[in-house]
Amino acid sequence: MLFINIGKFELIFILLTILSFWIYTFYHIAKNKALSNSEKNLWYLIVLLANGFGILVYWIFCKKHK
Repeated sequence: MLFINIGKFELIFILLTILSFWIYTFYHIAKNKALSNSEKNLWYLIVLLANGFGILVYWIFCKKHK
């Protein structure tokens, strides 16, 4: 599968890890008081549409909690 020699367990583990990090990123965006509502909406779109890359971009460039 995908030219990588991994089994079902490894694939499920990777997908669950990505899903949990994705959910935590959405939670962090929602609770981040340093972002305005329009900035939050923009980050939601970036994370949603760019998936893994969007998550990385958010964690690199996001404003910290106040």
